[in-house]
Amino acid sequence: MDACLALGQMYGDGRGVVRDATKAAVQYRRACDHGTTRACTLLALVMAKGEKRSSESSSLLQRACERQDGLACFEQGKSTKDDKKSVWLFKKGCDAGEWKACVALAGRHEEGRGTSRDDALAAGLYDRACEQRVPRACARLAILVDAGRGVNKSIERADALYVRACELGEAASCEQLAWRMRSSAGGAKQFKRIASLFDRACSGGAAQSCYNLGVMMRRGEGVAKQPERAVHLFQLACRGGHAHACNNLAVMYERGVGVAADGAMTVKLYARACDRGDVMACGNLAALYAGGRFVERDLNKAVELHERACERDHHSACRALALIFRGGELRPRRGGLSPKPTEADLARAVGLFSGACHAGDGPSCFELGRMYVLGRDVKRSWSKGAKLYTRGCDGGHSRSCVGLAAMYEKGRGVPLDRARGFELARRGCEAGDSLGCTRYGWMLSRGIGTKADQEAGKKILRRACESGSELGCERLKHLGG
Repeated sequence: MDACLALGQMYGDGRGVVRDATKAAVQYRRACDHGTTRACTLLALVMAKGEKRSSESSSLLQRACERQDGLACFEQGKSTKDDKKSVWLFKKGCDAGEWKACVALAGRHEEGRGTSRDDALAAGLYDRACEQRVPRACARLAILVDAGRGVNKSIERADALYVRACELGEAASCEQLAWRMRSSAGGAKQFKRIASLFDRACSGGAAQSCYNLGVMMRRGEGVAKQPERAVHLFQLACRGGHAHACNNLAVMYERGVGVAADGAMTVKLYARACDRGDVMACGNLAALYAGGRFVERDLNKAVELHERACERDHHSACRALALIFRGGELRPRRGGLSPKPTEADLARAVGLFSGACHAGDGPSCFELGRMYVLGRDVKRSWSKGAKLYTRGCDGGHSRSCVGLAAMYEKGRGVPLDRARGFELARRGCEAGDSLGCTRYGWMLSRGIGTKADQEAGKKILRRACESGSELGCERLKHLGG
């Protein structure tokens, strides 16, 4: 009856014939009825596939396990809800030579579920199964070796195990290996190898790797820019449940990068990503509703989405929400006049700006600082404005540096220090801020806080003017440039 078993496996796997579960079952039953234990196990699995395990399939597995078929014991162990019985069945399967059962048993010892926790025993079981080329065993052993749990810690051995698991088809190990290479010294020199590993893991169904490779392809990070390929990779990751991949895919549809622009698809993907918990997507979708882009304008919906993202510490969403409240945009327009915010709106805006600023959002520091500097909707306070500009500038926000430069130049809220003002203006300009270049060029031309150099200053003002700074154009004209 070995021939019936072999023919059943051919039909089951689709090797040399068209895959046909019904024909496979017929051959397995013939072999099982004639005493071939493995055929009974395979028949039970065919019967159980796609539906709840029947009493007959359970009986077949039990009989096969009693006859020392390790696969049957393993399958029984997976299906039982009794943890201790599962451990007993996995051990029986492992003792019978079924390596998947050994891996399952090792996992229970790692977790301490249904048995005592014993990392050393788990490592030994994983080691034996890894020697038999079981990918999952090599991957789990790598994790234990890397952490020094139940076995001597060794980065070199862990790397070798990740490589072996990856080569055997364990997608998660390919991904782990790629991250280890990327974070290592000289990782930037190995981008092609890293991309190759992410590609292999993506092909193995690892959504995170599809996303990672998509980011590399979109940015041209160590590989040639391939926006069309990035779109495909983000699609795979998004279908695999990766929320931020859905967001990135939406961005590409919104901008028409690597794919034809599609407003309906943009909205659909942002909504999917937001529902899956991606706060950036919630903010992006809110912006569409606030601007009436691809959807009917709905500020209440925009506020709801921004609030959802802000509650999850997406600071740009908190800032966008603050701008809506500060502008009184939820209030009715009267007589064609701009809407007027209520005191409650303004208090909410200040609170949102302040929270985002203290959490590290430089633009929020600038917006709140400017409110205090201008006395806009709050009592003017040069010192509060200076502190907020300082916090924003220290966080890398160039416009905050430019605002602080003006305060040092005039001694408002801070001691008069024109040299400090000049350095801050230069810092803002070097960061690409056109208003910073306007201030920097003017101070250099007039010798404010530094030695005057009119030609160099005019050159900087010309750059600011060409970047769209009207004040830069005016000051360049004043200097005869």
